[in-house]
Amino acid sequence: MHIYIINLDRSAGRMDFMREQCEALSLDFERVPAVDGKAIDPDTLERHGLMPGATACFMSHRLAWQRLISSPHQRALILEDDAELLPSLAELIHEDGWFPQQADVVRVEATGQKQLLSMDAIALSGERVLRRLHSDSWGCAGYIITRSAAERLLDITEDFTEAVDLVVFGHDFVRDAVIYQMVPAPLKQKSMFQEEATGAFRSTIDAERFDANKRKIQAPKSGIAQKLKRELLRPFRQARAFYRRIKGIERFKFDRVTFG
Repeated sequence: MHIYIINLDRSAGRMDFMREQCEALSLDFERVPAVDGKAIDPDTLERHGLMPGATACFMSHRLAWQRLISSPHQRALILEDDAELLPSLAELIHEDGWFPQQADVVRVEATGQKQLLSMDAIALSGERVLRRLHSDSWGCAGYIITRSAAERLLDITEDFTEAVDLVVFGHDFVRDAVIYQMVPAPLKQKSMFQEEATGAFRSTIDAERFDANKRKIQAPKSGIAQKLKRELLRPFRQARAFYRRIKGIERFKFDRVTFG
């Protein structure tokens, strides 16, 4: 399976970290130069209504999707450059016959968030399983995506107004796509965890994530309006999703996905 690693030119330390992990696991990869939020013009930021880092992150994932559909590969693992990989991930990448034929995306990341997952599991090697994802999930540091899913995401995100993880693993796409969560997950994002988000791994997307004193920084007005609308509608979207799943044949429950 092909691997794309999204990396900023000015984040050489992170690229070294990813390269060392991949070499240790005999994983070949292709680097995707990330979009730098500092270089995005004001008109683009205003159109998307997000902070520069979140806008750049989304644009960078779109570049990775474009790389995939321009390649001969049927699917690829997309990694952000602060993803900590377990050795067990290598086996799944080298031999990908386990990938479900009906799947659009397989999420291989653990964030500590509780997720609504199907109780009907697809067994993998060891104690690892795949469970169908039915809820919003944050984090986009590691996921396997098919060509067709990449094409669909590119089509619906030309004018994105949400962070990339709130689209790829947000209600609307989760409802319409077939997305699995790997349990336990063999990957976690170092900048997602406060104790590890230091030095080179302090988030370049949201530097205020763990700093309460900086949370008063204002987003563009259009971004605030979009966020307010999303939050007001979220309970209704989730209730609708819950009803749709209840009427189906799958059993599911909220579980916290572990890293291991």
